[in-house]
Amino acid sequence: MTKVLRLGAVLFLAALALAAQTLQQAEALWKARNFSAANDAFRALVAQSPENPDYRVRWGRMFLEHGTPLDVQNASDLFNEALAIKKDCAPAALGLALIAADEFSGGTEKMARQALVWDPNLLEAQELVARLALEDNDNEKAVKEAKKALEIDANSPVAKGILAAIDFLSGKKETSWDPHDARGYETIGHFFVMNRRYEEG
Repeated sequence: MTKVLRLGAVLFLAALALAAQTLQQAEALWKARNFSAANDAFRALVAQSPENPDYRVRWGRMFLEHGTPLDVQNASDLFNEALAIKKDCAPAALGLALIAADEFSGGTEKMARQALVWDPNLLEAQELVARLALEDNDNEKAVKEAKKALEIDANSPVAKGILAAIDFLSGKKETSWDPHDARGYETIGHFFVMNRRYEEG
């Protein structure tokens, strides 16, 4: 890419940030990994619509993806603000559950299940419950919860990855649950590493 084209791309993203009026525009900046511009866009959206919890949730998920301790705290604050606006905001509860899972701080499953009470079709929350079960070495529960995720989305790569991991960790050479997806293979690898099967992971 020439310097002119690179400059044009940067100017386009900057203009998009300044003009961001929609969540889609803010997320386009996030997807482009222009976190500074996306942060400004989300801030503008929240200022324009302070009673919209979804803007805070998505802003929080961006912070969570970035991952520094300060970003995680910002994400937590935004998820709690969303719940203050809408007490049954399932994506905000899921966000807090994801933070708890990463920090091993307890209460993760409770928060994920609360999200599912508020939105029974929140796939990521159901996948998280299944993952937690397998991390606790409760294979029976993990199978049950992963299959619930597949009832929500028959192509859930995380759920298939969990079921495939159970097969492989039990000594099977093949599985009918091949996820055919990077996230699914990442899930399988996660459990190989947890079980110190590093070469396979």
